[in-house]
Amino acid sequence: MGGVYDADPSVIPSDLRAYTSEAEAIADADVLFVATPIQAHADTVLRALTAGCDVFVEKPIGATAEEASAMVEAAEKSGRRLFVGHSERFNPVVRALRRELMTASIRSLTFCRVGAPRSRSRDVLLNLAVHDFDLASYLTDSRAFARAASGREDAADVLLSTERGCRARVHVAREGERERWLRVATDSAIYHGDLLRFRLTMRDRASQRERELELDTEEPLVAQTRAVFDALDGRPSEIATGYDGARAVRVAEKCLTLLTTSVVHSPATDVQSLLPDHPG
Repeated sequence: MGGVYDADPSVIPSDLRAYTSEAEAIADADVLFVATPIQAHADTVLRALTAGCDVFVEKPIGATAEEASAMVEAAEKSGRRLFVGHSERFNPVVRALRRELMTASIRSLTFCRVGAPRSRSRDVLLNLAVHDFDLASYLTDSRAFARAASGREDAADVLLSTERGCRARVHVAREGERERWLRVATDSAIYHGDLLRFRLTMRDRASQRERELELDTEEPLVAQTRAVFDALDGRPSEIATGYDGARAVRVAEKCLTLLTTSVVHSPATDVQSLLPDHPG
């Protein structure tokens, strides 16, 4: 029987057990789900791992790469499992792409993520772009590295490369008409996915014919929760691990360094300029 601890008890539904302290919740937990403000992630996760809990923490795993590394090391030392809420992996579009791309040779990826009305932070690299940094690694099965960045804390353009030689471009902005999409170019096809409307199209390079792909419509957060328990039970799972979460934060931190040590200019206002030079 689980329960919830929140500093504001009034937000806890009446049909759930309300713990009186974080320590009480940790002491009673086998698996702890952490959804505190980002700056509090590390302290709570470290206490839970030390107490013997497996932990799921919302993305980003921590506020800094140093915090992320400390959590990963603590999980290794304690022998417990650490998962991170990179929920975009469970978007129906991404799930379908993952299946489509298993044997494909990816040439390039483009990500666009604009608008975060519920976000209190203007740091789009850590709060928003980490989704796409994780997807660049996840879809290519390789680590991603930041190569260039321009913009500011509330809007930025980033160029990545992956270990498999794939180029990825990310446009992220806090303000603007809300949109989330990705584009993947392979040797044989070009895919365009609308992550908000759950639509994925594929255009064959040879015939130039385009078709819409059928998607699994399971709600992403439900699929993510199921993936956590699949992993805990030793079944195959696509859940992001502490290592994955730490890598995404390291990329975000590197991008911030690139922004502050190079000539800064406003990011491109025309998102189409982020597409690969030779889409066909």
